[in-house]
Amino acid sequence: MSQYSLHDLGLFGRQEDKVFEIVVDLVNTMLRPNVALVSVIDEGNDHQVFKAGRGLPDYALKAGRSLSSPSLCYDVVSGNGPLVIRDLASDPKYSDHAALSECGIRAYLGVPIYDVIGGPIGAVCAIDMNSRIWSDRDLEFLESLASLCSHQVLFRATLQTIKIIA
Repeated sequence: MSQYSLHDLGLFGRQEDKVFEIVVDLVNTMLRPNVALVSVIDEGNDHQVFKAGRGLPDYALKAGRSLSSPSLCYDVVSGNGPLVIRDLASDPKYSDHAALSECGIRAYLGVPIYDVIGGPIGAVCAIDMNSRIWSDRDLEFLESLASLCSHQVLFRATLQTIKIIA
């Protein structure tokens, strides 16, 4: 199943996925961030696709994608682990990041979504325009939702395999 690209699995297109929509609704309801996202990064094309989102500006929702760099979700994928930022402005690594200067993002919590062979391909994240202390519970909650998204990727790969065999 590892031979499938993000395109093969329908992950890099604009097709709606009910599971991803439910995930962002849960993030939005439980954590109440300004923005909740499920995004997928296609490093080869240097873009991220918003598979589901709440709180994004209209122009971003219409486009459905952005450049992956500079992107905090890209940092989640490239770092292959959670990214917890309480305040970009006071974080030495992120104080000059475009997410702060161009988008006004101050706090970010993101967890990777994995493909069928365990490689990071995207992120579930919560974004705030004010500094915020993310709790261990917040992180555990996002990790559970990211696991659900990873299982959805596995499900899509399984369906592709069945199509080929049938």
